[in-house]
Amino acid sequence: PAVDRDRLYIVWATPEQFIVQALDHDGRRLWRVDLGPYKTGHGFGASPIVVDDLLIVPNEQEGQSSLVALRTEDGQVQWKVERQTKTTYTTPCTHVGSDGRTEVIFTNFEHGITALDAKTGEQRWEKAVFPPEPLDTAIGSPVVANGLVLATSGWLGRVTHTVVVELPEGTQKDSREVYRFDRGAPLSTTPLVANGLVFLWADEGIVTCADVQTGKTAWQRRVGGTYYGSPIFAD
Repeated sequence: PAVDRDRLYIVWATPEQFIVQALDHDGRRLWRVDLGPYKTGHGFGASPIVVDDLLIVPNEQEGQSSLVALRTEDGQVQWKVERQTKTTYTTPCTHVGSDGRTEVIFTNFEHGITALDAKTGEQRWEKAVFPPEPLDTAIGSPVVANGLVLATSGWLGRVTHTVVVELPEGTQKDSREVYRFDRGAPLSTTPLVANGLVFLWADEGIVTCADVQTGKTAWQRRVGGTYYGSPIFAD
């Protein structure tokens, strides 16, 4: 779910419907929207985010894929961007550009990294960063830190990638790749950046710590176990 000062927003999807619902803080339903069927082999997983007075809802699936912004007040569609993609589980993040406009940043296998204007849905920039073969999927979510975007995609047990690109400035429509991890990269978990370091907690229990600006590895060790929840940083 996502939450703001006035409302709680819940999404869930089945093969028959994709429901977005807003409740007040006492649990009363305020509005409910059905975005249509949700077709996939592994169920639903992406989360919405609140950006000012809009609820951004990723709807990338085996059926009709789109990125949708609903008005938080009444659930009306503010903008909708059609996508040619397979099922994607990533939750978008935001970045405020040098011109003061807020971008919503999405990642998936087919498009790579996409930044849309939060207010209008206009594409600000896009960079294809994942190899076209073999077919991958994006599960771990994008992260913005230190002027960089970290994006992850892959296929468990076969290949995974965490790609790091510079955030374009001003009117730039392209971004420069800084480095990438093709070994030890996670698939299901989201990279963690703290104190100038990036931590990649791979699904199969291998943790890599590297300098976030250069990608130079500081240490790597096996902690054991299988992981699908993303790490967080405290203290």
